[in-house]
Amino acid sequence: MFIINLAVADLLMCVTQTPTFFITSMHRRWIFGEKGMVLMGVWLYALAWSLPPFFGWSAYVPEGLLTSCSWDYMTFTPSVRAYTMLLFIFVFFIPLFIIIYCYIFIFRAIRSTNRAVSRVNGSCSSRDSSRGFHRLQTEWKTAKIALLVILLYVLSWSPYSG
Repeated sequence: MFIINLAVADLLMCVTQTPTFFITSMHRRWIFGEKGMVLMGVWLYALAWSLPPFFGWSAYVPEGLLTSCSWDYMTFTPSVRAYTMLLFIFVFFIPLFIIIYCYIFIFRAIRSTNRAVSRVNGSCSSRDSSRGFHRLQTEWKTAKIALLVILLYVLSWSPYSG
């Protein structure tokens, strides 16, 4: 079984890392831009928090109907409790606070745009103002949908963090 896991890991490394390394080497610089660096940072952050159970800090164990694995949050040794608490803080709460912080600024921007559109309504033609108002309503609906998705995410993952 170890050989099969090693072969799969090698295959995944070849598929995911070799093209990136090859393209970057051909251009002699990082060509994926700032978004690529952010994506890479997120992946490395997730990897850093998912590897400790493989090295003895907590463990991965079957859960529920024994069809999936999760870290061992049921064992109450100091080591496992420390990992669970750090995981709770750095993988649940900090990203949640970042999301809330970003949404506060999104809602502030929408609210200030809404006020600007209402001020302009008096000085523009009704056609321009209705187009601006419709665009604002669309942006507001999009923000509400995104907030709903975040809230559903929090509700669905909160049992694991509690």
